Amino acid sequence: MNMGSCGLHTVHNSCKEAVKKSDRNGMEFVKACSYLFKDVPARRSDHIRLNQSENSKTPEFPLKHYSVRWLENEPAIERALQIIPNLETFVKGVSKEKIKIDTKSFSTVKHCRDDSFLSAKPAFLGFVAKQITPFLTNYQSEAPIAPFLFSDLSAMIRDMLFLFVKESVIQDANSVHAVNLKDEQNWLPLKKVYCGFAVKAELKS
Repeated sequence: MNMGSCGLHTVHNSCKEAVKKSDRNGMEFVKACSYLFKDVPARRSDHIRLNQSENSKTPEFPLKHYSVRWLENEPAIERALQIIPNLETFVKGVSKEKIKIDTKSFSTVKHCRDDSFLSAKPAFLGFVAKQITPFLTNYQSEAPIAPFLFSDLSAMIRDMLFLFVKESVIQDANSVHAVNLKDEQNWLPLKKVYCGFAVKAELKS
């Protein structure tokens, strides 16, 4: 049976493209954190030393960022959120001690620190990943579940649409393809858009 190209990669790439179109600093920050300390033992040592002067607990390091399997970045997103205070201490320490770091990753981390919504943006990306990861996990299987792919994928997309599209619009549509996402009349009011508890908490803080 000709199934066409891999449906899992299509889901990964669609999310990645959505992030490129809409996100500012969120995933760029997570990616920069991952590369900032990768294969640089001296920089990792400075990170531990600078943070131990401020905190008694040894800081954790960022986790690997995946450029292809985008939705597997959920753990990396959560770790980046946890270590924002330690990264702040590291950047300040580097500036104070005049340690030279001429890399794009370090410049990105420094730039993102000025974004007052820095913690909320990765939290939202993690929220989206949590909605889609179960679908990807279920279909990474050798079981004969291909006949259910269309209905499960449609259900997942409908669940995502309910986060920001009016329920009446979705119910009246014959399929998820029939929902006009460019028509602002179909969108929920901003206050009713659901982003998850973690995002709300970060926005409040």
